[in-house]
Amino acid sequence: ANANANANANANAEADSSRGLVFFVHGGAWGSGMPWMYRLIAKPFLEARIAVAVVGYRTFPDGNVQDQMDDLEAAAKMLHTKFPHLCQRRADVDVDVTEQDQDQDWAGVNLIGHSSGAHIAMMTLVEGSLLT
Repeated sequence: ANANANANANANAEADSSRGLVFFVHGGAWGSGMPWMYRLIAKPFLEARIAVAVVGYRTFPDGNVQDQMDDLEAAAKMLHTKFPHLCQRRADVDVDVTEQDQDQDWAGVNLIGHSSGAHIAMMTLVEGSLLT
């Protein structure tokens, strides 16, 4: 797997574990784009005490879509190993939900992607790699 996927998949360990993790996959037409280009996407989530991982993957021609999906799977596994408390579903976490939070079930991993990153993320999800 790509070292870039793991190097850039770091979550804010001080985030509130009951609010989960945003797993953000950058865009770039499958052949460009880097996680650092999307670092500002994390700001509103971090302000809400939600952990964020902006995940990188190999881009064309260094990797094809399958390689990119493999990179996302490797990043997801690394995050689950490194931050298991951020990857739990709300049902698995003993939380006191405030009235303000009732409509926002953020706990667990929330998959977000931009452009080609959304495509790769959904392909990985459909293939089952991010479900296990």
